[in-house]
Amino acid sequence: MLPPWFAEYTLYLGLATLLVFVIVAVFGRVAPSNDHFTGLLIDIRRTRRPSALISVIALIAGFGVLGVGISSSTSHFGLAMSGLGSVLLLLGISAGASLPVKVLWTNDYWKLPPPETMIADEARMLARSMGRVYTIAGVGCFIAVLGALIGIIPKLVYVGEAPIPAVFLVADFLLIASGGIFLFRGWRLFRSIRVHRAGAH
Repeated sequence: MLPPWFAEYTLYLGLATLLVFVIVAVFGRVAPSNDHFTGLLIDIRRTRRPSALISVIALIAGFGVLGVGISSSTSHFGLAMSGLGSVLLLLGISAGASLPVKVLWTNDYWKLPPPETMIADEARMLARSMGRVYTIAGVGCFIAVLGALIGIIPKLVYVGEAPIPAVFLVADFLLIASGGIFLFRGWRLFRSIRVHRAGAH
């Protein structure tokens, strides 16, 4: 059995994570129409700057929110802030950890044409495809985390006698599996993204 405080912390951690994945999915819908986003995809090296900014902001905010949670005298509020702070710290670490890996920040690594040879139609196609990847991945992760949260409900509140707790467990596995299917689709789409220079064939 999970300790009550840990189950509640996990709930808040999951809710904060759901918010992040909603933002990712919405970003995937609106970003392709943004010229700045398209420009970042044309020259992958340029994306290091917003990635570094996201990492710094998330780390600072994460430490701040986590500090508020730890110092809070109210247990529910403290656990909520601790969950949100933990997600922000993980986001900051994830965004910052890839920055030293220079090979990730080249068009050649992603099999894209050099920036100076990519035409406008290729850039728009790339932006639309990447937007779909963000949206599918965000939805998949949202469903999977939602399933995990449903799985801990019996740890937090009384849901009745057997077999009702087993129903929550089944829903947990089904949603996680559904989220995995979305993530697999997003992964396949991501692998299929190849922009070819016009007139190359």
